[in-house]
Amino acid sequence: MSVLDGSGADDLVVEIGRHHTLPPQALYLAHLAPHLAQAQSTLNAKLQTTQSQNAQLMEKITEQRGEIERLVGGLEGLVRDLEEAKDAVGAVFEDGELVREMLNIDGELRTVQ
Repeated sequence: MSVLDGSGADDLVVEIGRHHTLPPQALYLAHLAPHLAQAQSTLNAKLQTTQSQNAQLMEKITEQRGEIERLVGGLEGLVRDLEEAKDAVGAVFEDGELVREMLNIDGELRTVQ
């Protein structure tokens, strides 16, 4: 088999042997190398983008966790305050004196109207 290289009037005829001197693995890797290199480059770019996005998401998650902890801490403080207020009001109403006074005032207001 021969190939003309098309360089002009004195075309060079290059003889190509029928059998390759490379082993099968080296031969198919030689044919696939450009495609594999392109695929590797594309995958590396996607991996780098994904890793960057993951880092940004992790920062955001860390910020949100901190915010959640602050909010829960605030709610716990509010619950404590409400429990203390309930206990304080409960102590006043257990006495009964304030309740009687409020009922007297309410009765007086109803008779005035």
